[in-house]
Amino acid sequence: MLLQQYSAAAVILCAVCGAAGLYSERWQFDTRRDRIRWFVGVAGIGRRVERPLSGLQDIRLLSIAPPRGGGHRDAPAEVARRSGDTRLADILSRRMVRLALYFVDGESLTVQADSIRRYAQLRELGEKLSDCTGARFREIEM
Repeated sequence: MLLQQYSAAAVILCAVCGAAGLYSERWQFDTRRDRIRWFVGVAGIGRRVERPLSGLQDIRLLSIAPPRGGGHRDAPAEVARRSGDTRLADILSRRMVRLALYFVDGESLTVQADSIRRYAQLRELGEKLSDCTGARFREIEM
């Protein structure tokens, strides 16, 4: 009866908002137990990763330039621009910054990826993680 009074779009929107409220991403750096724990999911259901803290090689802040292709016609931003999608072309041509944990076995975990405008905040976070874990902090431009 109640669902008949509301449109399907409103019900779906409420369900999506409810699920978004249950979404969580957690990082734990436990120096006493030599563990890094990461969880991402909805209402406790999701992906869990646990790694030894002693296996952490370094923490890297990577500033990533978009592939320009030297004006190459097949560069993603150029393809979007030619198709008339200037909004997508702008998105594809933005610089990004990525804070990631690199382990001695060659694996990596991204802590956060964002626009270059957040560089200072991610740098500060990387330095704090380095102080906490004892891992080396590196800034790399790609």
